[in-house]
Amino acid sequence: LRVHPKVDRGFFLADSDWTCYRRNYFQVSASFSATDAHGQEVELPCMMEMDNKLYTVTGFALGISARVGNGERAVDLIQHTPKRDKGPQLVPQPRPVRAGGNPHQYSGIGSNNLVATFERLQFKTATANNGKRRAAQQYYILNLDLFATTEDGHHHKVAFIESAPLVVRGRSPGHYADG
Repeated sequence: LRVHPKVDRGFFLADSDWTCYRRNYFQVSASFSATDAHGQEVELPCMMEMDNKLYTVTGFALGISARVGNGERAVDLIQHTPKRDKGPQLVPQPRPVRAGGNPHQYSGIGSNNLVATFERLQFKTATANNGKRRAAQQYYILNLDLFATTEDGHHHKVAFIESAPLVVRGRSPGHYADG
């Protein structure tokens, strides 16, 4: 199993760190490939072994989450609706996906479930420090998790990929008056 990510917008390089602003939206698209021991594309349903038990896999889903860079503490992501009003802020949920997509060639048209796209995402909080030289810079990590859905309805994390360390700024420097 291999997860193929693409960050479509929202991040830029600043002082050699990938950086975004907490209030700006970002978007991540991802797909995955699944091949057997002979290099052939896996078709559903298929079998998966975990903890010395065989399970029948009936589907896959891709989810997105974030954590603090130096540990396992989760960082909240929020997803906004397409409307420009204050609308609901949701926690991004795993999206059903089929093997074989390519997020770098995806046109966004149709719903073939080959690419999962998480749009209008924001970090709920900024990283500590945000460029102030007095303290060590904190980093966040984005995680894309691939889940296998078994015939009993359970979801098992079977693959993941992580981003580079990210700095999430609270506000742009122009927001503050010059001292």
